[in-house]
Amino acid sequence: MKSVAVVAAIGGLLLAGCTSGTPEPATPPDNGVAVLAATEILDRATQALAAAKSYHLSGAFTGSDGYVTVDLKRSGENLLGEMTMDGKKIEALVVDGQKFVRLDKNFLTMAMGEDLAEQFAPIMTKNWLKPPVDGATFGELTDLFEVKEMIKPKGALSKGEASISSQRPVIALLDSGNTFESVLVATTGEPLPVKVTYPGGGLMVFTDFGADFPEIKLPAANEFLQIPATKK
Repeated sequence: MKSVAVVAAIGGLLLAGCTSGTPEPATPPDNGVAVLAATEILDRATQALAAAKSYHLSGAFTGSDGYVTVDLKRSGENLLGEMTMDGKKIEALVVDGQKFVRLDKNFLTMAMGEDLAEQFAPIMTKNWLKPPVDGATFGELTDLFEVKEMIKPKGALSKGEASISSQRPVIALLDSGNTFESVLVATTGEPLPVKVTYPGGGLMVFTDFGADFPEIKLPAANEFLQIPATKK
């Protein structure tokens, strides 16, 4: 009986040691944005997003360009993204200031006409296109992946309710102009946007903050075509 009591006592000490030695997860402190005006909260969220090391944005919604899907990975000023707008797909790659785009046949048909698209699609859809420095041909398409423009309201901005989203306390920002339905901004830690909701159930979600994206890299020499500069 004595040995049983000793074993039980040792077990109790070990259990107590394991319990007391396990730290509680740290809760990020309140960042104070919930008491600010709606426009100030969006400014803080935009600044926090610009300062983030990296993030992943993905989702889909119905907008003025029809059904839109977005998949964007951003690391500093570099990005790799894919977007479809009403069945027309564009891919964008920006590395160290160098811009590349890749377009599907539907997009080329809209941009060039059916005959030229039919002629050049076999080559242009398989390779990245590197626009000239002036960006006059296709270079401006990378602007479609500017996230700050995606969360820029068209109408008056107001505050909605506080809630929990993706396990983080958030405050909702509402757009009367229906660019989006709401932007949910974290009220603890960095005031980063967490989700963007759209009328009709559309949704985009921010994830992978601080992640490494090795796929964001310059294409090999045989993987892109240089577009000639526009003659002046």
